[in-house]
Amino acid sequence: EVVPKRFGMRCASDLAPRFARPLIVCIYLFRPVRTILERITTLFYKQFIPSSKTLSEDEFLTVIEVGEEEGILNEEERVMVDGIINLEETQASDIMTPRVDITGLDLNDSPEDQRNIIRSCRYRYLPIYRESIDQIEGFLDVPRFLLSGQNDIATSATKAYFVPENAPLDGLLTDFQRENRRIAIVADEFGGTAGLITRGDILEEVVDDVDNEFGDRQENIHPVDENKWLIEGSVSIEDVNYELDLELEAEGADRIAGWVTAQIGKIPRAGELIEAQGCRVTVERVRRQRIMQVMLEKLAPSPEAPVQENS
Repeated sequence: EVVPKRFGMRCASDLAPRFARPLIVCIYLFRPVRTILERITTLFYKQFIPSSKTLSEDEFLTVIEVGEEEGILNEEERVMVDGIINLEETQASDIMTPRVDITGLDLNDSPEDQRNIIRSCRYRYLPIYRESIDQIEGFLDVPRFLLSGQNDIATSATKAYFVPENAPLDGLLTDFQRENRRIAIVADEFGGTAGLITRGDILEEVVDDVDNEFGDRQENIHPVDENKWLIEGSVSIEDVNYELDLELEAEGADRIAGWVTAQIGKIPRAGELIEAQGCRVTVERVRRQRIMQVMLEKLAPSPEAPVQENS
C-alpha cells in the first residue's frame, strides 16, 4: 500500500502528462460501475470496520520521511514531530495536574456555592462530583453552560473519562482525537482520583521539546544580581555549569529541574530551598508536579580552617 504512494509522489511530474488523458476517458466510462461498487463497499465497510480518521503508523512515518527528504519539513518541524513520536516514553502521571490542585464542583453543595465556583472558575472544564473528589461523575463545560442559561448542572455535564496513571501519552493523544475528548481523570491503582490531564497538556509537551531544542540558553538564565539568577526548569545542567561556572551533577538528571528533585528526594513545592554543590537554590514555580523556575545563588566558598602545626 505504501510503495505505490511513494513511487507516485517521486515521479508525479513524469507520470502525470502521460496518463492524464487516458485516465479522464476511463473515469467517464467506468463512472456508473464505480458508483455502484463504492456504495456496496461503503455498506460493508461500515458494518465490519470501525471508522478512523487517523493515519496508520506506516503511513505516518512515510509521510514524515518523504517530507524531510523533499525539504517540506524544516528542522524545527522535524523536532516537533520527533516530540510527538517520543510521547510514548511519557506517562499521564508525569504531566497531570495532581489531585490537590484540582478545582471541582460538589453536586451536594448549595446552588449559591455552585454558582460562585462556576463564576470564579479560570478553566473551561470543571469536574463534578458528589461528596468526594474520588467520585467524579463528569465534566461541566463552563462557557457553554453559562451561555445556555440552564440551571441543572448534572444534566449539562458530559460523562467522565478515566485513564490509568501509566497510560502513555501517545496512545492517550490518539484516544482524545478519535473520541473528540479534551480532558480525562487520571485514576490511581485503587480507582481513586490521582489527577487530571487535558489534550492541551500533552501538546504542551511537544512544544516544550521545540523550545528546549532551539531556545537560546542565555534567554532561559536571567541574571538578578551579581551572584543570583532566575533559571527555567528546562535548562540543561550542562548549560547552567557553562554559563555560571559551576560543577552541578546528579545521577540520572540532565535538567536543572531534575537536579533539584534529585537533591530533595521528592517533587518539591514552590518556596522549598536547598543548599548543595556550592549554590543555594529556591524553587520559584511548580506546575503539574514539574519545576518551572528556580532561583539559583552562588555561595562564597567557605574558608578553609588553618592547619595547626604540632610544636
